[in-house]
Amino acid sequence: MSTIAVGSTVMAILLAAPSNAYPSTGALLVPDDITPGYYWANPTDSTGGYVEVCSDYTCDVSGGMIENYSVDGRTMIPIPDYARMVNVHYAALSPAGV
Repeated sequence: MSTIAVGSTVMAILLAAPSNAYPSTGALLVPDDITPGYYWANPTDSTGGYVEVCSDYTCDVSGGMIENYSVDGRTMIPIPDYARMVNVHYAALSPAGV
């Protein structure tokens, strides 16, 4: 019986989100919540995810949006030094080891 409990614990640890992953939905402030650099985005929903990198807090298409990404599979997301916010919708971001 204890072997099964240990096996379940090990499996739960293996399936847990990496400690360096960011929330899969929400607004992240740069550099307070997320630092500039390169990140992998992986969709967390069967319909895919979406990421916006913004130079201001309004993130208007005609002004503050630096770039937007549809995340249908593993996607590289660069966050430049001049970014101020990253909006994430159903995509897990994790730092890309360089």
